[in-house]
Amino acid sequence: TLSDPAANRGAGLYFAGADLDLRDLEVSGHEAYEGAGVYAASSASGVVNADTVTFSGNEASGDGGGLWSGVSLTVVSSAFDDNRSGRDGGAIFVNEAAFDIDQSSFDGNYAAADGGALEVYRAEASLRRTDFTGNRALGDGGAVHHMGVNQSGADFTIASCDLVNNRAGDGGGVSSDASRATVSRFNRYEGNTPNGASFASPNS
Repeated sequence: TLSDPAANRGAGLYFAGADLDLRDLEVSGHEAYEGAGVYAASSASGVVNADTVTFSGNEASGDGGGLWSGVSLTVVSSAFDDNRSGRDGGAIFVNEAAFDIDQSSFDGNYAAADGGALEVYRAEASLRRTDFTGNRALGDGGAVHHMGVNQSGADFTIASCDLVNNRAGDGGGVSSDASRATVSRFNRYEGNTPNGASFASPNS
């Protein structure tokens, strides 16, 4: 465990090293510029795994209210509630690193720009069996914003997810510009504003 001396990043935990496993934890009430709860630096060579972790009430003035990751990130059976960011990714911001999430939930998160719950930038993203409820972004992607910018390998998959009552400027539930997006017919979109989903090239 390392702390950022300037407290600009990772007020709860600042990580730059080998593999990091977070398990059975609560990360709440932290404030920082980026990754208020947990910040995993892009220079880190390992991966981050979060299993049964709750991120709540964290706030970043920049990106990633709950968690900011520049390394491969896997999240399982975790909850992200009422986190906020002054820019992108109210709960999570993933920067140019693979992201996979399963059996988790995002409730009441907020971003002043894109990705009310989740922002994935120039990376592959896989979302499965995860609920997104009542998240909000002033820009795109009330629940999820995936910016693949047509990068090779920056594919987007969303399967068996519930997206309910999320709000944004566009893509109330999810917005992705990935050149290859796989969208399962088992997703549920309900009450998202202004629309459930916005994809550049969806394949169902």
